[in-house]
Parts: sequence; structure tokens; C-alpha cells
Amino acid sequence: DVIFQLSPLGKIVYVSPTSVELYGYKPRDLIGKHLKKTTPISELPKALKALKSVLSGETISNLEINQIDTNGNIIPVEINVTPVRKGGKIVAVEGIMRDITERKRVVEEIKRAAKEWRTTFDSITDFVSIHDKDFRLIRVNKAFADALNMKPEELVGKTCYQVVHGTNEPMPSCPHMKTLETKKPAIEEFFAPRLGIYLEASTSPIFNDEGEVVASVHVARDITERKKMEQQLIVTDRLASIGELASGIAHELNNPLTSVIGFSELLLGKDIPDDVKEDLKVINREAKRTAGVVRNLLIFARQHPEEKQS
Repeated sequence: DVIFQLSPLGKIVYVSPTSVELYGYKPRDLIGKHLKKTTPISELPKALKALKSVLSGETISNLEINQIDTNGNIIPVEINVTPVRKGGKIVAVEGIMRDITERKRVVEEIKRAAKEWRTTFDSITDFVSIHDKDFRLIRVNKAFADALNMKPEELVGKTCYQVVHGTNEPMPSCPHMKTLETKKPAIEEFFAPRLGIYLEASTSPIFNDEGEVVASVHVARDITERKKMEQQLIVTDRLASIGELASGIAHELNNPLTSVIGFSELLLGKDIPDDVKEDLKVINREAKRTAGVVRNLLIFARQHPEEKQS
């Protein structure tokens, strides 16, 4: 740290030998010089404002300002300044200056890492969120918020079951609830009424230092199209089964119907009483109609076994 004292006019009255480490200047190079010698022009108004405030009796704490070393390099510092009184009057200001280059670098690194994490988090097309033990959303990615036509910050603090299911309590198969109970990952499929889609949701536990589950990472994927395909396969399989049944029935009926039609036509060609002939015509007509139904069953049956095989 560098200890310094300035006159009311902003001239350096005293500076500790540690100024060499900070600026490259020895104390004798700075004493008697105005503070602008080590202050960038862009920072001079801030420095003079701080000086004026301290001369009026204020104390300046943790003021961040830039300085210049002997090579013209910018050095970020933090200063704490108090007034020096003599006979009840403020005759100077004194303070401590600390190089915060490393601290600023770490802060910037943290900001950069946080920005990269947020960018990565929001670039994921699945619905990603972090839920606490009370089922409240701690963080949500952009895809999740967009699906609900909301902003991520609007969802933070709300319960997951409220925003996804529109209910006042978790659903029985909630994967987050299972993870809290078992301390293990869980996965479930369900329909989300508020989103109007089917989701496959997986949760992974987040532990504290004591090994307790304090939250979970929740990743949900839209599986609506997959569900539709599964339903189509079920319908196709059922139709194929119906087709096989229809084919069997048609073949069983076709042979006797052919006999009924053939024999009724044969009898109609003979000399038989009129009332019997009328009955045979009815038998023949209805047998032919039934044969038509059987043909349609066979057409239907030929279409669906192929679908089942495919």
C-alpha cells in the first residue's frame, strides 16, 4: 500500500517509499508535484472532486480510480482518504492507496466466465432449469422462458409445478421430487398443459459440502413428435391385427357363400314352384351381397399386414 498526503491545492506533501513499487517513482520524484502527475487526464475530475469532498470534511472510502506509472501504464487503485485537521481546521488530506490490478483482473475473469456460462446455458435448445428444495426455479435458460412467453428473470422464484403444470403441488411422478428423496438422477415423461407438449424430463442432484441435496438440474426435452409416432405405430399395429382377423373371417365365409350362390342359381334354373323360386332369389341376392362385403374385407386385409411388417 502507498500512504500519501496532499495539500489543499492538490500537491503531494508526503508519499511512502512503496510508491516505487506502484509507480516506479521514488518519493523525491513526487513530493511537491501536483496529483495530476500520476493521474490520467480522464480521471482528473474524479480526483479533484474527491479532494474537494475531503477538504469539506468528508471521508472517502474505497474509491476506485486509475493512476499512471513511469512508463505510462494505467494502474487501477483503490483509495481511502480522510481530512487532516490542525487547530480545528482542515490543512491537508491523507490516505492509503492500494493496487487493485489483480483484483480487477479476477473480477473481469469472473464476469467473462459468467457471460460464457450464460451464453452456453441459453444456447441449449432443451428446457434447462435449476430447482431448489422448495421446487422454486433458481435459474432458467432462454428456451424454457421462450416456451412460456416469459423472460428468465420473471420465472425465477416461481415453483416449477405452477409454471409448467398449472397446479398447486408437484405431480406424483415429479422427477425433481424423486431426486430430492433418493439423491439420485431421475427421468419421467409427462404432458405439460401450460406448454401444450409432451416432455421427457431428467433431473440430476446438486449437493452441498455436507452431502445434502440442495437443488437439482432439470433438463426437459420436447418429445411430442415422438409421442405422435408412437401413437401412429400403435394404431397401425391394431389395424394390422384387425386386417389379419378380417382376412381369416373372409376366407372362412367365402367358400360357403360360393356354394350358396352356385347351388341357388342351379336350382333357379330348374322347374320349381314359384314360391320356392322367390325364396331362392332372396337367398341368392343376399348371398351375393354378403360376398361383396367379404371382398371388401379381403381388400382391407391385404393392405394392413404389409404395414405391420414394415
